[in-house]
Amino acid sequence: MLISARYNQEWMMNALRDFVGKLGGDEWFRERLGEFLLNIYARLGAPHTRYILDKTPRYYEIADLIPQFFPNARILVLKRNPHAVANSILRSWNVRSIHRLRLYAEDLLNAPFRIQQFVESYQSKNVFEVQYERMVTDPERTFEAIYNWLDLPFSRDALQYSDNQKFKGLFGDQKGIVEKDRPISNSVESWKALLNVPFWGNWLKGYSAYLGADMLKRYGNYDCISSRMTEEFRYFRFVASSNRKGRIRLVPETKRLARYLSHRIRFGPSNREWGLE
Repeated sequence: MLISARYNQEWMMNALRDFVGKLGGDEWFRERLGEFLLNIYARLGAPHTRYILDKTPRYYEIADLIPQFFPNARILVLKRNPHAVANSILRSWNVRSIHRLRLYAEDLLNAPFRIQQFVESYQSKNVFEVQYERMVTDPERTFEAIYNWLDLPFSRDALQYSDNQKFKGLFGDQKGIVEKDRPISNSVESWKALLNVPFWGNWLKGYSAYLGADMLKRYGNYDCISSRMTEEFRYFRFVASSNRKGRIRLVPETKRLARYLSHRIRFGPSNREWGLE
């Protein structure tokens, strides 16, 4: 369940389903809610605006719902090497401990699998898959293909995004998009430096083993850097599991406690900070 609330979310949803069922059913409700959201989005664009780009990584949680509420929407699925995503999370958000990294457990442990499941199960001309690495190494051809898919005229000026107007919110990339004014490729392999960092290097190898060679190949023909699970990554999964009921199959309590104590002895408490330099 994605919602944490003081009221009983399950009871509320049962009541809502009962109410919707008496009015017109699920399809009717999706259409009405879709119209409501489109009216809100319309405030963001100028008259005759064809597209509004709404982007957040957490849409992987509701990817299957998007085409239900917006059947005519164009869905651009942007993928990036999961190793690079992990490195970006650690460095962009100043994560120094696995206790803090647990806040991104869904993004690391579930997101790649959910995204891949969506693109494999939802085959439609309204879905376009693109890799971040191609965006920055061959931006002209990559963005031209995106514009063609959107049925929009493409200009090289679109690659110079420093003057773009956008609705700036509280969250999002406050670093790279500000420092640069066009796609650059030097970030594609930068994640490999993490392999030489104590603790985090072994953690990243364990993460690669967790994803697996087959998944990484299907996801974007990315290399699996290790087939061996590491204790650093096991420790992270243990800490993350406290907020992920039912998501991870844990060992029996006695073994679970013993493993936790061994991790504490070896790596220290979960809020211990490990440097990234």
